[in-house]
Amino acid sequence: MSAFTTIARAFKGGNTPKPARAYLIPLNVFQGDSVMSGDQRTFQYFPATFSDSHGTNYQNKVIPGLSHPLYQWTSGQARVISFEAVFTRDRTYTNDEQTAIKQGAGNRDNSIEGNTTNALGQTLGAKQLGIASNSDSRNVDIPSAVAWLRSFLLPEYGKDTSGTKGSSPERPHPPMKLILGMPGTRINWGVPSLPPSEIYCIMTGCEVTYDGFFYDGTPRMAKVALSFTEIIQVGGRIVVQDGSTKRRVALGGYTLNDNGTKGT
Repeated sequence: MSAFTTIARAFKGGNTPKPARAYLIPLNVFQGDSVMSGDQRTFQYFPATFSDSHGTNYQNKVIPGLSHPLYQWTSGQARVISFEAVFTRDRTYTNDEQTAIKQGAGNRDNSIEGNTTNALGQTLGAKQLGIASNSDSRNVDIPSAVAWLRSFLLPEYGKDTSGTKGSSPERPHPPMKLILGMPGTRINWGVPSLPPSEIYCIMTGCEVTYDGFFYDGTPRMAKVALSFTEIIQVGGRIVVQDGSTKRRVALGGYTLNDNGTKGT
């Protein structure tokens, strides 16, 4: 059986594997950086490209008469992962969706701006309509997606140590820490604190470009340039990364070798 026949059968039979999706999991800063599993969301599409930059710091020491300065290692630099998230819609909102967005008092569990009812007296909200869920992955609510991402740049006020809104203002708390997951990439390869596809991070940049609109002003497409910086302080402790551990794992998978001349 040819490869082409196999691929054709996969599409015809409906057993094509689902595409991988990158995702974010917020961590509860009020409860020891525990996972907020109910707030996990996936991106609509896996990034077409992403960059992963990391460096290290050396302090040079100039010695009179030497041809080169001497170098002393001091610390590692920030590791930054950045990519463009794309959100799209094939259609504008239905009448019920428009009503659910425009009316209500802001119940986060059921709707974008609260609950409302349709002509049949049925209660409508974002969950039922699929506006802010994955029930219609080709028509996500783009403003909601942008607001979700932007929330990870902002502090939280008026909460006590349990994360509950208090009656009096409390000190500001830092933005949420995150787990960034990128299945298949092994961005955490060799570090045992998380699966290979996940890292602890904070969001450091979120630049939005709206690219196309429907006749009623509904965004048709948004491109969001995101930047994340890996962190090692999670859950009240610091977990350092060891170069020998990563190298040992890497050498088990990267076997390309050529006999060279060993230095003396």
